[in-house]
Amino acid sequence: MAYQTSPLYEQTKNEIIQLFISPNLYSVDGGLTLTELCREYSKRYEDRNIPHQELGFETLTRLLKTMGDVIKLNYEEWPAKCYLISKANEEEKNESSQKKLYEETKNKLVQLLTSSPLLSTDGGLTLTELCQEYKRCYGNAHIPHEEFGFEKLTRFLRSMKDLIRMKNDETPMRLYLAPKVEQDENRLRKVSMTTKIL
Repeated sequence: MAYQTSPLYEQTKNEIIQLFISPNLYSVDGGLTLTELCREYSKRYEDRNIPHQELGFETLTRLLKTMGDVIKLNYEEWPAKCYLISKANEEEKNESSQKKLYEETKNKLVQLLTSSPLLSTDGGLTLTELCQEYKRCYGNAHIPHEEFGFEKLTRFLRSMKDLIRMKNDETPMRLYLAPKVEQDENRLRKVSMTTKIL
């Protein structure tokens, strides 16, 4: 089966696996219908579609069936859903640690957008400033967007719309805490100050 040795096949398979183990995946039971899978894939990978036809398959279902070592199709549900098979891939074993890293990264970004000395008068940072501050504060490390399956940092930050607000109408683009997060942080600071006074 020549398609299974194709670089495009391996890339597509790995991208689908990354999609399923992503902490951003919204799924109650970890499964996705084919429509949801296509939508999430396109959203994650620069508006690309799953290339089943380029790989010689008439339907997406036929492509997924060849990935039976990692993907399970459940036809007992309607519409049918596909799942990542437990322990099918080494990366899945690290899912909990990846989710922990994701939460840690979110918390670090909140800290930077709350207390960085580079914050502008309106409380924002440019993308460059955010990256510089992250490296300065966290051991010369980069914001690990690629570890979560995002090709671009801006896409990773946009996935946190509950946390980060991006203003594209400014040059350069600036990032701010989302209003609710900002209110929560201000409330915590007030509580902390009150406690110190008491």
